[in-house]
Amino acid sequence: MFVRFITGDDLRRARLSVNFSTKEMARKLGVSRITLENWENEISQPKINQALEFLTYARLNVQPLLQQLEALKELFDSCQDGDSNKPNLYRASKKKNHLQQAKPLTDDTITKELNHANENIDCS
Repeated sequence: MFVRFITGDDLRRARLSVNFSTKEMARKLGVSRITLENWENEISQPKINQALEFLTYARLNVQPLLQQLEALKELFDSCQDGDSNKPNLYRASKKKNHLQQAKPLTDDTITKELNHANENIDCS
């Protein structure tokens, strides 16, 4: 998981760069203060969606990361067997069309996520 590349110190510095206490950041993320402190002390790790949300609240640009994830998804989509009506034999899931059900990442989706993350942030 990519979250291993983000250390607890990185999370702490990102949180402090926007002057949030652990309690404030935990409330924004919908987790307990103890959970957030465990992430910062590297006792546990956030899920990928929690890490992205954390970085967004810390006002870090996650656009390059989202573009890399989209490129990875396209790469996986291109690795299909010849017949698109049967599941790909190289994928772990035998469920037909499970990747086609995923919504594509659009500029509108990214803008909405960033706007959501910037709600209730007092810049004064």
